[in-house]
Amino acid sequence: MYGYREAFGKNRKRVIVYRAGLREGKPMPVVEFAGTDDYDNTKNVVSIMRKPNRKYMKIEEVALYPECSKIKHYIVDYVTAIRSGKLGYAALRVKEDNIGLILYHALTQYKWRKKY
Repeated sequence: MYGYREAFGKNRKRVIVYRAGLREGKPMPVVEFAGTDDYDNTKNVVSIMRKPNRKYMKIEEVALYPECSKIKHYIVDYVTAIRSGKLGYAALRVKEDNIGLILYHALTQYKWRKKY
C-alpha cells in the first residue's frame, strides 16, 4: 500500500507491505517504509530493520545475519535518512519503486517474526 502519513514532523510517503489472510482474514502489516528527509528529490524510502527476536538491529550487527548480505549496499544508519531517527540503527533505504528489495525485506522480516 502506498500513501502518506505524518511522521517525524513531516507528512511522509509511506509504503506498507501486508501479509493477507492472517488474524481472521485481516491483513497484517509486515514492514513499513517512510519517505526519507530528501524524498522529494530522491524518491527514497527507508525501513528500520529488526533482528529475528524483533529488537531493532544496530549497524554493527548487520554482518551477523547472512540474509543482509544481499542488501548490504542499501543498509544505512537510520539517521542518515531521517535526521530525527534512531542513531546507530540499521535501516534499508531504497527507491520507492524497487519492489524487489522491498519484498525481500518484507519476506525476511516475516520469516524471522515466525521464529518467535
